[in-house]
Amino acid sequence: MQSFRPNIAMNNFHTVEGAATIYDLVFGLWEQANACLDLNVHTLRYEDLVSDLEPTVAQLLAFLEAPWGAGVLDYAENSRRRGRINTPSYNQVTELVHTRARGRWVRYRDHMAEPLKTLSPWIDTFGYDGPDGPGTEST
Repeated sequence: MQSFRPNIAMNNFHTVEGAATIYDLVFGLWEQANACLDLNVHTLRYEDLVSDLEPTVAQLLAFLEAPWGAGVLDYAENSRRRGRINTPSYNQVTELVHTRARGRWVRYRDHMAEPLKTLSPWIDTFGYDGPDGPGTEST
């Protein structure tokens, strides 16, 4: 969705299959590290954040043992005060949280058959299964 100048970090993203393979490897590595190191982690799904912002942020702050502050949900104003934001998605940082990207992959379902086979264990692990098929949720 963004125009990037290719660099070494993007070598695995030239194809959908390549992206699925690297995600599979990274999720597998994460699962191993988490099991071996007995890490204290809090999993936060993007879909939960955009669908239910305040309770999702409250759960994260509770996990971090961080207080709820008056400006916690005022990310847009905090970003405007910060000045220049040097990311490819700089124009989205000050937008209200929205669900437009949720399930966007479904438009590309025909190209996702093989990658979904690779990702299916993670689809199950992270609880993505909904009315639009694997990788969507039913909220």
